[in-house]
Amino acid sequence: MTRPRPQLLASPHLSGLVHGLLATGLAGFGLALLLMPQRIVQRPLRQAIVTLHIGAEQQLRLWHQPIQRRELNTFLRATASRHPGSRLRVIPDPQVNWGQLRLLLQELQVGPLPVELQLPPGGSHHG
Repeated sequence: MTRPRPQLLASPHLSGLVHGLLATGLAGFGLALLLMPQRIVQRPLRQAIVTLHIGAEQQLRLWHQPIQRRELNTFLRATASRHPGSRLRVIPDPQVNWGQLRLLLQELQVGPLPVELQLPPGGSHHG
């Protein structure tokens, strides 16, 4: 004689509660996925570091967002006035031409923020 198996979600109220909790958990997880990259991006500014990436073709990305050179100067001046003590960290791609990078660095060094250069690991610069 076999016993009947208990039905865990036999009650419609319990089933609705479980589905509601799962939906809430998934919505919270989705929200965390959206907000986490923003928190990571904002962390260097709280540490007073503005991160500028330079692509192989001299494309500028401020925290991985494309930015035009004229916009960059405006942003750096505003940052210097709003966040005294900030500094600019320049991170070139390994393929960046060293001669072109040197010209850009010279321009940035006379700008409103102190400049530091972070070479990519294992990168070799051409020039």
